Amino acid sequence: MSRKPNILLIYTDQQRHDTIASLGNPVIRTPNLDRLTSEGVAFTQATTPCPVCMPARWSLHTGQWTTTHRCYSNHHPGPRPSYDLPGVLKSVGYRTALVGKNHSFLRPSDLDYWNETPEPTDYKALRQRNEWFARTAHTRCPRLAPEPAGGGLSAEADHAKTDAAIDFIRSCSSGPFFLWLSYEHPHTPYYIPEPYFSMYHGSSIPPPSVETEGLEAAGKPFRQVFHKRNNDAVLPFSSSQIALMRRVYYGSISLIDGEVGRVLDFLDEQALAQNTLVVFTSDHGDYMGDHGLMTKSPALYDCLVRVPFVLRWGGALPSGMKSAELVSLVDLAPTFLEAAGVAPPRGVQGESILPNACGRRPMREVTFSEYGVPGRPYDLDRLVREGRAGKPFTNPGNELLPWEGNPVSLAGRIRMVRDVEWKLVEGPDGPEELYCLREDPNELRNLSGSPEHASTQTRLLRLLHEWRGRLPGIEEDDAGSAAAQPSHSTDAGGRSDSRAAHAKNVRRPVDAGRFPEDPVSYQGREYVSTRADDVSSCDELRFRLADRLKALRDQDCVAGYLAKTIADREALEYEGYDDEDNDEIVRMTGGKFPFLYVLITVGEPEHWTILAKTEEDFGLAMTRVC
Repeated sequence: MSRKPNILLIYTDQQRHDTIASLGNPVIRTPNLDRLTSEGVAFTQATTPCPVCMPARWSLHTGQWTTTHRCYSNHHPGPRPSYDLPGVLKSVGYRTALVGKNHSFLRPSDLDYWNETPEPTDYKALRQRNEWFARTAHTRCPRLAPEPAGGGLSAEADHAKTDAAIDFIRSCSSGPFFLWLSYEHPHTPYYIPEPYFSMYHGSSIPPPSVETEGLEAAGKPFRQVFHKRNNDAVLPFSSSQIALMRRVYYGSISLIDGEVGRVLDFLDEQALAQNTLVVFTSDHGDYMGDHGLMTKSPALYDCLVRVPFVLRWGGALPSGMKSAELVSLVDLAPTFLEAAGVAPPRGVQGESILPNACGRRPMREVTFSEYGVPGRPYDLDRLVREGRAGKPFTNPGNELLPWEGNPVSLAGRIRMVRDVEWKLVEGPDGPEELYCLREDPNELRNLSGSPEHASTQTRLLRLLHEWRGRLPGIEEDDAGSAAAQPSHSTDAGGRSDSRAAHAKNVRRPVDAGRFPEDPVSYQGREYVSTRADDVSSCDELRFRLADRLKALRDQDCVAGYLAKTIADREALEYEGYDDEDNDEIVRMTGGKFPFLYVLITVGEPEHWTILAKTEEDFGLAMTRVC
C-alpha cells in the first residue's frame, strides 16, 4: 500500500486471553471480535511484559521490557522515556489521539487529541446511574454489584468513549491517524447494566481452577500465599459471589464487543477499513478466582500474562489466520512504526510482527514477563520481625478493598520464561515455579526442582539468564536487590550488624559514627534523626514512614514528608500523604537515586524528625530545611 495506513489500537483493561468465542470459548458471545479474527490474524499465545496496568502500558508505548523502562508497578513509575509511540508517529504526519484510560507516562500535550473521560450525553440515563450508585452505596460489594447498574448502556463511560472515538476518526479526513481507544471494562469493579448483567445467567461458565490442597501445600511461592490470605481477610468471596463475578465479567466483555462492532461498522461506512491497521488487545488478564485469587498480582500465571491479540489490515495481512507465535505487547510499537514506514527509535526491544504475520519470519523461541520491585522478597519470618504478620493490607483509597500493590506482594523481582509447552518463573533466590503447559494448562502442579524435569528447567533457566543479561537496566534491578540483602555478619557481642552488608551495596551508606545523634541542634533549631541503616529495602522504609505519619496524625501533629524520587513520592501519595515540596526535591536531586528520605514536622516548627537512608540524604534534608 502506498499510503500510510491509519492505526487503530483498541485496548481493554484486564481481559483474559480465553474470552473470545472464535478462539475456543464455547460460552462467551463476541460476534464482533469473532468477525475481527475472521478478517485478520489472531495470536493465541500473546503475552504482556508485566501483568499490571502501568508497566504494561509503558511497554506498549516504548517497545521496552519493564527492566529497561523501570516502571515496576502502578506505584513505581520510572523516569520518563526519551521517546513514545504517538510522538514518533506524530513526527511523520499522523494525527494522534487518546480516547479513554491512559495510566501511562503520556500527557495531553503529547497527542493532538486527548479525551480520557468522555461524558455520556444521555443525561437521563446518567442521572439514573448516579441515583443507582447513591442507592446502593452501602449495600453493594466494592468489587461486585449483585444487581444491574442503573441507566442502561447509555450511561456507560465506555459507550461514550466509542462516541468520542468515532467523532475523532470522522475529523481525520486529510491524513493518517493513530487512535488509542482505551476501554475500562472488564476491569474491576464489576458493575454493568442490562442486558449484559443477565446475559450469562444459567450459562455453563466453568468454575475457577484451584489447587485443591491450597497454595502453600502445592508448593507455591510465599507471596501468593500471603496475597490470598490478605484478600480473604479483607474481602472474602463466597462461591456464589465468584460465580456471579465470572458471569458479570463475561457480560462486560460482551458489552465491549458491541462497542468494537460500532467502531468497525463506522470504518466500513467511511470506506476506511481497507487502509486501517486495527489491533485489539489488553494490558493483562484477571484471575477470576483461579488459584483462589482475585483480579491481579503477584504471579505470572497464564490467566494474567496471556492476552487477546488480533491484527487486521485489509489486503496487507492474511484473513482468518490463527498463530501460536510468541508475540508480546512490546512488539506493538515496532509493528506500528513499520506499518507507518518509520525506523524504530534506538532503545526499542520488541520486534515488528508484520513479517511474521505475512509468513516471512518466525518470532522468538521463548517469551518473557516480569513482576515486582527490586529488593528482597518477604517470607513469614520477615513479616513477624517487622510486626506485620496477621495485619491486613487494605487499599489506602478504600479500606474495604485488599491492596493489590501492597509492598509484601511487590517485594522482589520475578521473571517468567515461556514457550508453548513449558513455563519457568525465577525469583530473587532462584527458580520458584515450573509448569508443563501441555499437561497442566491451568498451572496447578509446580514441578520446580523435580529431578525428572531437571533438563527442561536448566534449558529454560539458561534462556532466561541469556535474555536477562542483555537487558539494559538490569544493573539497576540487581543493585536494588543487592542493597536489600540481609546481613549475616555479627559484632563482637554476636549481634547482627546490618550495616556491614548495607555498606557494601548502597551508594554512600550511613556511617553510624558520623550520623547525628538524637537530638541535634543546628542553626538554632532542634532536629531529631532516625537512623535507617538497618532498613533492608525502600519498601521497609516506606512502612516505617507510614507508621510514623499515622501516629503523628493521630496525635493531631503537623506531618509532611519529602521524597527523593517521583516513584517514592507517588508511592506515598497513594498511601494518602502529600507534600508540595516534593517537586522541588525531585528537581534538586534529578530523580537519580533510588532511595527515599523523609522529613516530618512535629508540633512546633523548631522541632523536626528526619528519617534518612544515607548520610547524603540526611545532609540534603538538613539543607532543605534550613
